[in-house]
Amino acid sequence: MEEKVPTELKNSELKQEIARKTMNELQEKASSVLLLCLQWKELEDHFDSIRGSIQAEKEEVERKEKVVRERERGVGVKEKRVEELVNEVKLKDQDFKEWRRELELKEINFGQKVRERYDEIELKEKKVEEEFREVALRKERVEKRFKEVEEERRVGELFKEGKVKDDEFWEWRKRG
Repeated sequence: MEEKVPTELKNSELKQEIARKTMNELQEKASSVLLLCLQWKELEDHFDSIRGSIQAEKEEVERKEKVVRERERGVGVKEKRVEELVNEVKLKDQDFKEWRRELELKEINFGQKVRERYDEIELKEKKVEEEFREVALRKERVEKRFKEVEEERRVGELFKEGKVKDDEFWEWRKRG
């Protein structure tokens, strides 16, 4: 038994040594596992942070996309309004061109009417001038005739005076 005790003691020391080594290995592995767990936790935190950043950026992109869509709608509305205004301007331009053509035609027509009226007035002026000449000729004839009548009247008066004097002369001669 004596021999058995040192062997068992040796065995137990050996087992203790093996257990210690195993424990050390387990502690090292536990440290490694713990370190791995800590690294894993850091990695998860890092990925969570990245995920949060990506989510925030995604939300920002979505917000910007929404703003862009709203602006696109606004631009679409403005483009439609611009098209309406362009069409309106085209219509007004056509109306203006039509109005201008009508005005040009009216100017031509007005010019023709003015020319016609001018010709009528010229004709009337010529007629009036002719009538003035006629009136002047009549006046001249009337004045000439008036002078002739006046001369005839004077001659008649002179003749009467001469006859009266002649009669007086004959009567004076008869008496004397």
